[in-house]
Amino acid sequence: MKLSLVGQQTTQFVALMIATAALVQCGRGKPETDFVGVWKLVSSTAKDGGGHILSDPLLGQHPRGYLIYGAGGHMCGQLTNPDRVKFANESSPTPDEALNAFNEYDAWCATYSIDSNAGTTSGRSEMDMNPNDSHGEYQRSLKFSGDGRLVITFDDSTGNGQTYTFTRVYERATPVEAARPTQRFP
Repeated sequence: MKLSLVGQQTTQFVALMIATAALVQCGRGKPETDFVGVWKLVSSTAKDGGGHILSDPLLGQHPRGYLIYGAGGHMCGQLTNPDRVKFANESSPTPDEALNAFNEYDAWCATYSIDSNAGTTSGRSEMDMNPNDSHGEYQRSLKFSGDGRLVITFDDSTGNGQTYTFTRVYERATPVEAARPTQRFP
């Protein structure tokens, strides 16, 4: 049985979440790993060169996503624009549909380290949805807000060549009542 592109992405997402769950639990209770765990995206904004704050140009006005930080120095993230246009033919998107889906979704796994004095996280991408970002070095500013949210800020350019300062705010994901799959995948 051949899975559609959407089915394959769903299967990969579920596998990624299950595979990293053990990493998440390893560092609970250690002061140096306050950020270890699952973080749910609350908002993502972009500041343009003129200082204007905009909705994220790729993730839209209602972005969704998760970051998972494991105690062993590995992390994964997946972000999306939930308002992406659906494919007219689920198993065979047009080139424009495929490009838009690619541009409005991001997934990666990386190593990380935290420099609490500098307020940064840095590391090396081990895999990325964008092949040009795979194995690249990164650095991000991070801080905890007064309400316990994780705020990550970084500069990046979009496909249109414009550079933005992105600010992404995350909150701890609440535990799922029944943390087991309810559907079996072939």
